[in-house]
Amino acid sequence: MSDRPKRSPEALFYGLAVGHTAWGLVAYGDQIAGIWREVPGSVGDGIFAKPHSRDGRAAGFWFLFVSPMVALLGRLYGAAEAAGDQDAMRTAGLAVTAVSAAGVVVIPRSGFPGGIALGLWLLRRAKVPASAITSS
Repeated sequence: MSDRPKRSPEALFYGLAVGHTAWGLVAYGDQIAGIWREVPGSVGDGIFAKPHSRDGRAAGFWFLFVSPMVALLGRLYGAAEAAGDQDAMRTAGLAVTAVSAAGVVVIPRSGFPGGIALGLWLLRRAKVPASAITSS
């Protein structure tokens, strides 16, 4: 038996959140200053406030908004796995797979293929009894 720790989905989600933030800061770094400088109201919602609702600021905001959501999903998945809640694990796996599949269609040159792999891995883990995951 190996002393090497098993890969943790929770840690992988946290790493993905950090990577998503880093990528967003590189890709949208030129927009971040404008967002912070004009808070509140620096990004419009497209209905009640039109300015900056369809430009780089909006894209940067929504790209970076995903990062804490990914970290939160990792925390919730980790708790579900620790509790042996295979239904919640399966739901998370299905959600990650479905969102990533839609993302691949819309943005083929992206990280979404990795999301599909992650979602399928989560689905596979959801089939394994929790005792087998946590005891090894």
